[in-house]
Amino acid sequence: MRTKKNKGFTLLEILTVIAILGILAIMVMGNFIRSLKKARDSRRKQDLDQVKTALDIYYSEHESYPGVTGAAGLPWGERFTDGNRIFMEKLPQDPNSSNTNYIYQTDGSRQIFKLYSCLENTEDIDYDKITPAAAPNCGTGCNSTCHYGVSSTNARP
Repeated sequence: MRTKKNKGFTLLEILTVIAILGILAIMVMGNFIRSLKKARDSRRKQDLDQVKTALDIYYSEHESYPGVTGAAGLPWGERFTDGNRIFMEKLPQDPNSSNTNYIYQTDGSRQIFKLYSCLENTEDIDYDKITPAAAPNCGTGCNSTCHYGVSSTNARP
């Protein structure tokens, strides 16, 4: 009697390998998406710090901060100038600018300012460290609430 050698894989073996690869792909994709959120949040923080510096230079020359223009406060994505001097060639826009915004606010005397942004990573150390009542609407990408802010030295976001 001759025994026949099986060449190839059984259906069960192939399905097991596909299931393992699927689980690994899901785990990798979750980490990848989390990394993208952290990267966008890092950029948001850097953007607001750069704008803060530009606003402080503006204040040192004008003894007041610029007034609010439009719903978001500053002309994001455009040149920041007083007509004579350029403070930033282009004000940054949120990395996810299609549905989130940076927000600029100042008081009536223009002696303080506050900048706000959305953070996607809820585990970020700076997430929701702003005065909740003062948090403006940052757009639909943040469930309409800003989670991060910076301000002039004489104010608290």
